[in-house]
Amino acid sequence: MMASGPGYWQRRAALQQQSAQLRDRLEGQVQALQPVWHALDGTQRGVGWVRQRPWVLALGLLVLARKPRTALRWGWRAWRGWRWASQWLGR
Repeated sequence: MMASGPGYWQRRAALQQQSAQLRDRLEGQVQALQPVWHALDGTQRGVGWVRQRPWVLALGLLVLARKPRTALRWGWRAWRGWRWASQWLGR
């Protein structure tokens, strides 16, 4: 049954205000997680790229098994180059 007294409207206004505050708080919390979501998106894109090119993974594992020190050194150099290029390109 619907109440139509002044208490009903005051309670309704208070609940709407509380709901707006909760939405604002949730928005702030979601904004704090944006870097995590971007990292996960990048990881997901990387996994998709490797799935389309399984020979890259096979080649990397072969080099790693044959010459681990060389593979790690070149991997580290490639990672640094990629990071530098990403920053230079503004991504």
